[in-house]
Amino acid sequence: MIQGISDLLMNMLSTPQSSVTVLRTMGAVSHAFGKVWNSSILKIIDGNLHNWASLILTFMNSTYMAVRSMAADFVVSLLGSSFRVMS
Repeated sequence: MIQGISDLLMNMLSTPQSSVTVLRTMGAVSHAFGKVWNSSILKIIDGNLHNWASLILTFMNSTYMAVRSMAADFVVSLLGSSFRVMS
């Protein structure tokens, strides 16, 4: 089930949208990952990690400051959660 939700969220983010919609979608993805973040989600995302990284790096290169900022916050929360699970 979590794999399906992860795929759905990635599909939502990869669809061309306005900057406001991207911000809201990225916030929803960040919130969803924050709710279910544990060692199992690392295994689920691991298969699509290159897709997630490419998507987030694309958003970090956006012309809109708010999108870049949200993408950077998303990466920080993912990396912070990863190290919290590992320790």
